[in-house]
Amino acid sequence: GSITERPDTTEVSYKNVVCQTCHDPHSAGNPGQMRTVDDVPLVTANSESPIITDGGVGKLCMHCHHARRGPENQIANGYGHFGPHANPQADMMAGKSAFHGVAPGFDWASPSHLLVQNSCKTCHLPTAEYGAGPGGAAATGHEFLPKVEACEPCHGVIASFRDIPASGDFDGNGMVEGLQDEVEGLMGLLEDALVDSFAARGIVISDTDELLDSLGSVTASSVLMRESGYNFAYIHDDKSLGIHNPDYAVQLLQQSYLHLTGMLPRNSEAVVRDNQVVQNW
Repeated sequence: GSITERPDTTEVSYKNVVCQTCHDPHSAGNPGQMRTVDDVPLVTANSESPIITDGGVGKLCMHCHHARRGPENQIANGYGHFGPHANPQADMMAGKSAFHGVAPGFDWASPSHLLVQNSCKTCHLPTAEYGAGPGGAAATGHEFLPKVEACEPCHGVIASFRDIPASGDFDGNGMVEGLQDEVEGLMGLLEDALVDSFAARGIVISDTDELLDSLGSVTASSVLMRESGYNFAYIHDDKSLGIHNPDYAVQLLQQSYLHLTGMLPRNSEAVVRDNQVVQNW
């Protein structure tokens, strides 16, 4: 909600995330004594104000892990911290809040892993007893790191998330690779195109952080660059390299590259429908 007055951190130091951050020790009103499992309102973007109703107890995570900032104001006016609020995972899972103006009328992908039972919790807090420690206690999943074992009920055994197979060559490099490799390839292409656009304006970009900072400057970047660049920042800040919503991630990168350069990545397979990016097991 709206916080009108932030605590004085000279008197009250920041605290670690601990059990009570997510669990209410005095109330069993929600499953697992969760603080909340309320529906999650997302930022207004693309003339929409979406609300996430699916996700079970994973909705607790989404109340913090969402974009908070929409693209339209940043694209028009620039912004010192360009892109969403650094953790748009809920938005990505829902297929919302990126800048859809790069492809007006495009049929963007629907949610995917948002519809997994309990969504975030199922993959990031797996509680199956496959990780017992030396003392014999079962793993609780509270490292919050996704485990490949959590994929097994749906996708079978994999050794690494890089093993999740893509169903086509979406970055146009002549190879059908893993999902994360295809997304990483597309991110590289879009980043290079943005860097070239800055070079054409006489500005040398040395790394990704400098690229994001420069995109936020209206004097350094054009509206066209900010339109495509916002989606680059969105994918970069999601940090899953497509796993949270494979079709949406690939669509955003391909359509942003097309918007900026006038063409799709050479020899790439365009993603135009749901369930196109990842092979079935």
